[in-house]
Amino acid sequence: MAAATTFLCQLVSSRTKVTFLPILHFVNGILDSHPTAPQRFGALNMLSALAPFAMRHPDVKGKMEDFTIKYVFPEFAAPEGYMRAAVRLSSRQYSAASSLT
Repeated sequence: MAAATTFLCQLVSSRTKVTFLPILHFVNGILDSHPTAPQRFGALNMLSALAPFAMRHPDVKGKMEDFTIKYVFPEFAAPEGYMRAAVRLSSRQYSAASSLT
């Protein structure tokens, strides 16, 4: 998973204008389709990796609160322990990224 995360971050950092928003739309589409726990896990990990980019993007930063309420908070009650760990990481990443901006 570390290699995929590194690839994702490198891709978005070198081609932000072309890749960042389409990747966010892809992740949002996954989360809107009532995915299984492993799919939600992957989507939340992608978003955690993209936290620094999201919190600097003017169109995305303002929407993160609604996204968190809709997709992240409910996962704190997930029966899968790895899902609860993923949302803790996601929350921490976005909190750290927002304190830098």
